[in-house]
Amino acid sequence: MIEFHHLGFRQICGGCPESYEIIDADGAQVGYAHLRNHCFTVRTPDSAGVEIYESFTHGDGVFSRDERDGELEAAAFAVRRHFDPDYDGFAAARGDNPSPD
Repeated sequence: MIEFHHLGFRQICGGCPESYEIIDADGAQVGYAHLRNHCFTVRTPDSAGVEIYESFTHGDGVFSRDERDGELEAAAFAVRRHFDPDYDGFAAARGDNPSPD
């Protein structure tokens, strides 16, 4: 399983479309991502859910070699921001802990 922003990406199809279930730390599915016809979309909480991210890629059904990590990281950030609009991925990556006001 690939992980970005503390979310796991479990690949459920290797191509046409390349697709993933997005899993939180408790093992619950919080999103679904797939790439088809050069369009990468992310829905939450599953494939029938609300579309929260879309991008257009070089890969068609499968990411090109240089796209996958960046697109999955963007997908994870979109899911995290969907559930927590104040989520700051940069602070999380640095290990910052915001202090309460």
